Amino acid sequence: MDGCGAGAAVGMAARAEALKEKAVNQGEVMHLNGWQRIGIGLSIVWAVGAAVYQRNADLDRSKSFVDYAFRVCTDAKELAHDTDLKSCLQEREKHTEIWLEGSWGNVAILSLVPIPLAWIAVYILLGFWRGAVIGFHAVVPWRTLTRWRKFKVVSSLLITFVVVGFGILLAMNLYVETLVPVGLPPGVMVIQSGEDVAMLKGTWTREGASQDSRMAYPLQTSRITCYRKEGRCMEALASVSGTLLDAELVEYAIESWSDTTIVFVDDAMCASTVYTVDRKTESVNGVGHSIMDSDYCKRFVKKPEKSWNLHLTDGFKVYWGERQKARPIALRLIQTLFGN
Repeated sequence: MDGCGAGAAVGMAARAEALKEKAVNQGEVMHLNGWQRIGIGLSIVWAVGAAVYQRNADLDRSKSFVDYAFRVCTDAKELAHDTDLKSCLQEREKHTEIWLEGSWGNVAILSLVPIPLAWIAVYILLGFWRGAVIGFHAVVPWRTLTRWRKFKVVSSLLITFVVVGFGILLAMNLYVETLVPVGLPPGVMVIQSGEDVAMLKGTWTREGASQDSRMAYPLQTSRITCYRKEGRCMEALASVSGTLLDAELVEYAIESWSDTTIVFVDDAMCASTVYTVDRKTESVNGVGHSIMDSDYCKRFVKKPEKSWNLHLTDGFKVYWGERQKARPIALRLIQTLFGN
């Protein structure tokens, strides 16, 4: 009986130890499943949030450009005293389709592609963490691995580098957007209404002998309307400095108006600029020079520039040029490799 009792006790102890080990393992599995549930929840939140964000971003971007083109069309109709806006509405629908083409593809890529990459990256990072705790040789015994397992390890490392690089690239692009926070309307336009009214639209650029000759606020757009009978041009100018949006209304005196050119002048306190509108080529240029006759100008204008040139140009080109200059060196190198 004593032997049987001892054997039963040993068996019960063994079963208790087995149950204890099983309970521990089940606890670990439940703990792991908990993290998996969190990961699945975060993946769903990302998929929905990224899809909504990308779709709204595409809609907002298309709306900005479509509304601008629609205003240009309606302004031209108004100047021509044409009340039929059917063609403008058709152009609006056409532009909307063009701008939203491929939008759902963007939504799918942003909302779905990062999820498996993130899961793989987390799995690999956990592997690195385990390696740091118990040693990499214990986690990845390279010499004893089969070729297939070695391939999986190398592939995992490459995917990790891709995910990290994608995150760095995204962060650098967000940094550029903080420096160049807005886009500019595309194109430069000279719209004429008969012989008495002309409307000019575009973005000013400036050139001169000095390195500081460029526009103080290059993120700028202008709309100028010239009235022959009134002898003046009115410019509505909007510019962005950092995160500050400013608006200004400027008046110019018309010097001459012919079938080929319109000339108007801006006589400021310390400078004078003559603008010429070529009605045939639909181009607008200006030539300016400093005037340092008054004591005020001599006192407050430091290092005056003798002369400079102004051009009304395509706003999108100005925006894209500013964005290119705002890129960090690493982002320039990466985009250069892809021809951007």
